[in-house]
Amino acid sequence: MDNSLILGRWIMSTDEDQPIVEDLFVGYDDDLNLVVRLVCTNYEEKGCDSSVSISVKKEEAYELSKRLSLKMTELPARIAGCFEDYGKIVNSSCSDATKCFAEIIDSFVDEKCRYSIRYIYDKYGRPPMS
Repeated sequence: MDNSLILGRWIMSTDEDQPIVEDLFVGYDDDLNLVVRLVCTNYEEKGCDSSVSISVKKEEAYELSKRLSLKMTELPARIAGCFEDYGKIVNSSCSDATKCFAEIIDSFVDEKCRYSIRYIYDKYGRPPMS
């Protein structure tokens, strides 16, 4: 679990027997912005971990929760639930995680939520999913 997210929910992980594993989480950051984070862990090359996050400002997240008739505290669980089939894929790949991440972005676009994307690069300056 990504302990840095409040009310964090796991969406999926790729096959743990591979040298690179991706984990997808949803929750709130310390400023209560809704965050979907794809974390890439490289087990073969130390220091080459990276991540990409979608961030929806708390005001936008509040409007989204109102449109969906949810409490803000229920929003991460709803999002995780909408994409739970990805968590059931046996031996999932990084392309499965990327596809799920893209579908979540598409759902924000469909709901007219403004968002920003933040990359955290590895020590060589490579973006996630490279």
